[in-house]
Amino acid sequence: MRSVDDSLKRLQTDYIDAMQFHGGYLTEQDYKRLFHDGPLDALKECRQKGKIRYIGITNENPDHTLLCAVQSGHFDVMQVRYEEYNFSKREGFDIY
Repeated sequence: MRSVDDSLKRLQTDYIDAMQFHGGYLTEQDYKRLFHDGPLDALKECRQKGKIRYIGITNENPDHTLLCAVQSGHFDVMQVRYEEYNFSKREGFDIY
């Protein structure tokens, strides 16, 4: 996969720890494309060759499409959107 090879050169390293698909708001069709149209196979080949160690995926919502990715067993890393909210500065909300 050319983008992986380019990254390895740019980073001056032999392998990348984790390469992730950045999903945003992935639909079920988007996941099917990842599984069946080659992108996942390309990263698996890179992992087999030792160019990357882990394959990951991100998503904005922990919904049924992310569950599909978990159940597939293809991904080593899952990242769901996380927002830190400072409740102590919210009007009318006291933390003791």
